[in-house]
Amino acid sequence: MTQEQLRMQMLAGIITEGQYKNMLNENMIFPEWYDSFIQQLSVKTDIDPKKLKFKMVDPHLMGISSWKLSPKINSEDFSKATKSVLSQNEFSKKALPMWMDNLDVNAKLAKKLPELEDYIYDDEYFWIYIK
Repeated sequence: MTQEQLRMQMLAGIITEGQYKNMLNENMIFPEWYDSFIQQLSVKTDIDPKKLKFKMVDPHLMGISSWKLSPKINSEDFSKATKSVLSQNEFSKKALPMWMDNLDVNAKLAKKLPELEDYIYDDEYFWIYIK
C-alpha cells in the first residue's frame, strides 16, 4: 500500500494516526549509511546503539525522540555529537541535522517539503534530513 493510500485510510477513520505512523515506519528504508552513523553516534554519546533507534517518517527525514535520550545525555550535547558525526566525510554530503536552533534551514526545508512541516517543527524530536 502506498503512503497516499495509508494517508487516505487515516483521513477516512479506517486507521488511527498512530497506526498510520507505525505502518509508514515499517515500510521505510533507512539509508545505507544508517548503521555506520548509529555506531559512530554511539561512540560520541556513550549511548548503547540499540537505544539510538531513529524512526523514518519519509525517505528524506528520520528522527529520534528526545525523551528516549534523557537522562542519558542533554539535548545540547546530543546535538553537538550528531553534528560532529554528520560532518565527517562519510556523511557530510548525505544528511543534515534539523534542530530548532536552525530555524532558517528548517523553514527552507518546510517550504520545499510542506508535507514534513509538522515533523520538522516537532521539538520533541531530533531530526535528520537525508539529502
